[in-house]
Amino acid sequence: MTGKIQTILLILLLGVVITSVQAAATTETTIEISQNTAEIGDIIAISGKVGGQSAPAVYLFMTGPDLPDKGTPLVGDVRNAKIPYHKIYLSGPGWDYNWDTGLIVGGLKDGTYTIYSSLNPGNLDGLREGEYSETKIKIIDVKEQKMQQSPLPIWLLIFAAVFSVFVINKCKKNYKF
Repeated sequence: MTGKIQTILLILLLGVVITSVQAAATTETTIEISQNTAEIGDIIAISGKVGGQSAPAVYLFMTGPDLPDKGTPLVGDVRNAKIPYHKIYLSGPGWDYNWDTGLIVGGLKDGTYTIYSSLNPGNLDGLREGEYSETKIKIIDVKEQKMQQSPLPIWLLIFAAVFSVFVINKCKKNYKF
């Protein structure tokens, strides 16, 4: 009987040790951004932490309007990127990255973008539960908005043109050129 009890206790102890090792092996990552809304050209501070086992790197990528559905890096030719992420090597549990939103070939469109940090290289297909995190940022293209807005209402421009023609004709009658 004592042999069975010892075996059961040994199995229970082994189960606790294995569970503890598995819990320590799980890795989680966080991500934070310095602001939730930005204009194209702003530099956004992105940071995060990696918990659990040590990971050699964190991979950043984003999705959003007019971008590949499965993700793309944060800078460069984001619509035609050969590598769908930006790799940040870790020297500790924390990491940070300054994202220059003006360094994107073709620019970004107005809209909400999702930025992912993952412990696995790749894009949305490589995400595993607990090993990635995400945050959202709204990007505003101020230049595009200014171009869409007319500086003066069109009726004011038409009025000014008609009035100018009237004044010129009046001056021609009163003064001989």
